[in-house]
Amino acid sequence: MKRFLLFLTAVTAHAGDRSSAHYAIAADDTGAAGQRASSAWYTADQSVSDSGAAGEAADYQALQGYTGQLYDPAGLTLTATPASVSETATSQLGAVIVNDDNSLTPVAASSVTWSVVSGPAAGISAGGMLTPEAVYANSPARVSGRLDNLTAYADLTILDTNPDNFHNYAADGIPDSWQAGYFGPDNPAGVAGADPDADGQDNLLEYLAGAVPNNPLSLFEISIAEAGPSRKNIAFSPAADGRTYLLESSADLIGWTPVPDVFQLNDDGHSRILQDRRATEARKFYRITISIP
Repeated sequence: MKRFLLFLTAVTAHAGDRSSAHYAIAADDTGAAGQRASSAWYTADQSVSDSGAAGEAADYQALQGYTGQLYDPAGLTLTATPASVSETATSQLGAVIVNDDNSLTPVAASSVTWSVVSGPAAGISAGGMLTPEAVYANSPARVSGRLDNLTAYADLTILDTNPDNFHNYAADGIPDSWQAGYFGPDNPAGVAGADPDADGQDNLLEYLAGAVPNNPLSLFEISIAEAGPSRKNIAFSPAADGRTYLLESSADLIGWTPVPDVFQLNDDGHSRILQDRRATEARKFYRITISIP
C-alpha cells in the first residue's frame, strides 16, 4: 500500500537552484519547447505551451522535506483510553499507522476491524468503544485491530470496582472475590444461600463469621455458661478481624436489645468471651450480631 504526495505547480523553464521553506531542487535546464529535465532526485519530461501552461513530471524519487513524499505503511499501533478501565465504564480504542520513514498517520477507529482476543471484554463497537464484562478481580484483556494487511494488539486491565456484581454471585452480600476464591467463578455451590459443607450454616453466615465455607469443622459457634450470681459468660468463635460483634439478649426470642455494660473477659485471636453482669432474669436468650463495616 504505497502513499504518494506530490505538489504540482506551473513550470517555467529556466536554469538555477529552486527552493522554499519546504523543498529544494537542484538546477536543471529546459528549452522553451520543453525537454527532459533531471536532478539528483528526479527526471521529468516537460512541455510548455505558448500560454506557459504547466508540464508533466514522471519517475519522481522523493525524500522527506521535498516537494514529493513517498512512504509505505510498515506497522500499526493501537491505543486504549484509558488502558485501565473500570468494569462499569468503557475504553476508547484508537489506531495509528507507523510508516517506513517513522512518520505516523492517524486513522479513524471506524476504519479498523476490532476483535476481542482474550479477557473479560463484552465487545467492541464499530467505532472502537470497548465495553468490559463484570470481573471478580482485576483482570487482563487483549484486543486486536486489523487495517488492510496490518494487525496489532493492545492490552488493557479491567478493574474490579464493584465487589458484588459478578454473574451468579452478584448482589448477594458477599464479595465476588471471596466466592471465587473458595469455589471458582459461577459455581452454584458458592452462592450466598448454599451450604456446601453441610454444617448448617450457609455461605453468607460463614463469610460474615470469617469461617471456611467448604470445611464442615469451620463454623460459627456460641456457648453460654453460668459465671456466678447474675452473671453469664458468652463465648463465641471465630472472632475474626474486620468484624464488629454486638451481644444482644431477648426474653422471648422475638424482641432483641443490646446487652448493656458487656465486659470482655478473653480474646485469644480465635475465640472471645464476653460477660453479662446483669443476668438477673429467670430466662434470657443471647445472640451475636456480626457486621462488617
